[in-house]
Amino acid sequence: VFTVSTSLKLPIMASHGRKRFHVETRARGKDVSSSQNEALPGGAFARSAAPQPKSIADFEAALTRAESGGADVVQVWTDFALWAKRLSRTEQLSILRRACRSLAGENRHAQDIRQLRLWVMLADKESRPAQIFQHLEARGIGTNHALLYEAWAHCLEAKHDFEGAADAYRRGLTSLAQPQARLRARRADFDERMRQRVLRTP
Repeated sequence: VFTVSTSLKLPIMASHGRKRFHVETRARGKDVSSSQNEALPGGAFARSAAPQPKSIADFEAALTRAESGGADVVQVWTDFALWAKRLSRTEQLSILRRACRSLAGENRHAQDIRQLRLWVMLADKESRPAQIFQHLEARGIGTNHALLYEAWAHCLEAKHDFEGAADAYRRGLTSLAQPQARLRARRADFDERMRQRVLRTP
């Protein structure tokens, strides 16, 4: 599980090699856990307040309106991706891929944290997540956000590519991805895990 927590808990790797990117907000003595935290400025990767479409056809119509300037297209794709969790894994993956490809084609959405969260959701379902994060950095998508580098480093660490994980943290810190304080804390956690790993080595 990829955990972004204000209490600086260490990431917990899922069993059977399955990766999970999960964001957790933890306060003293209280957990508020959600895979959608930190996606929007208000701390919510939430559905919009408007009445929600109830079918794929409804969402397709909403996308058509949004793409013509009638609504926030990033929010419509966000709502669609969250709604799609009730569908089969194949259908979820298809919708996420469409959302990410569509939004990546518009430079004005490049630093929208909601788009980045959709990409993280997609990486969670793909077999080569590190390539997705490398692609995002190369295209300048999400590079202002610490989340890009945290998720990238986590998936590399899960594969025991520790040098690659350290480099991902370095890239985020060098690029001044925000919030820097959280990213520095994640890097410190990583460094401590590497120190403990060396101590356990015979």
